[in-house]
Amino acid sequence: MESKFKLFVIIAIVVLGISIAASTFFVLKQMNESSNGQTAATEKELNLTEVSMGDAIMTNIAIGEDAVQHFAKIKISLGVDASDKKAYEAFTNAVTNQAASMRNELIAVIGEQTYTMLKANDGKAKLADEIVARLNKLLSTDIIYDVYYEEYFVQ
Repeated sequence: MESKFKLFVIIAIVVLGISIAASTFFVLKQMNESSNGQTAATEKELNLTEVSMGDAIMTNIAIGEDAVQHFAKIKISLGVDASDKKAYEAFTNAVTNQAASMRNELIAVIGEQTYTMLKANDGKAKLADEIVARLNKLLSTDIIYDVYYEEYFVQ
């Protein structure tokens, strides 16, 4: 009788574990599908327009593990959402009026990177993410979505 009880407990634990795993799988799958749907809807509403940031920026970058001074020369355009005409017009005015502070922020962002970071496979993407975040913060906006590299040279 004791062995039947142990067998019952073991089977109950296994069934409970499988139930928890299956329910977790389905909940996560449902969450993933709903977030993908929201992302797709958001992307469809965007009307990205390129806004040039002017001439290439050439600056020293942070000294990395190799203890050698490197530099980067980068020219970019920004992918800006133009679907909201008011916000887009305010942004273009800010680009004109705050061009020097925006270039200064770009120089700061690029200068904080190391040669190893910029040459990594995902270096451009990480730099682009940082540029988007910093410029959106500087301009108190959220319509900058992407960075397009017109020139990207690191030595």
